[in-house]
Amino acid sequence: MAATKTCPSCDAEVPLAAARCKDCFHDFNEKPAGGSAGPLILLGTLASIVVVFVVVLAVLFVPSSPIYYEVVPLEERILVDEESRSVVWIKQYRSGPVTERLPWDRIASLQHVTSAGGDHTVVAVEIDGNKHIIQSSDGRA
Repeated sequence: MAATKTCPSCDAEVPLAAARCKDCFHDFNEKPAGGSAGPLILLGTLASIVVVFVVVLAVLFVPSSPIYYEVVPLEERILVDEESRSVVWIKQYRSGPVTERLPWDRIASLQHVTSAGGDHTVVAVEIDGNKHIIQSSDGRA
């Protein structure tokens, strides 16, 4: 009795040396089609990134989050201190105040920007190009 193999398409017994099935013409030399998992893996990865991004935003910027009050100040005041010759930003967080100073000698210019809607912003531009909002009519600083 000659050695045989079973056809995966029709379950017929076919000689081992056969290149095709005698009943359904299945090609034994044909490589099985690879799965198209590539696009699904890419889609899954992108979905995971979006979920992580949304969770991070929720933790940082939703007022019910305990981290929110450490990222977003409860109160912010800006003072021009003539004695120390600096602009002082005082931000009050739940954990306590944080103070930043910008000495006058580091300020290259002050800019007053007015938008078409009438909002205005006063910006201090440092010598190295960094900008700091000193006053804004839209609620910032």
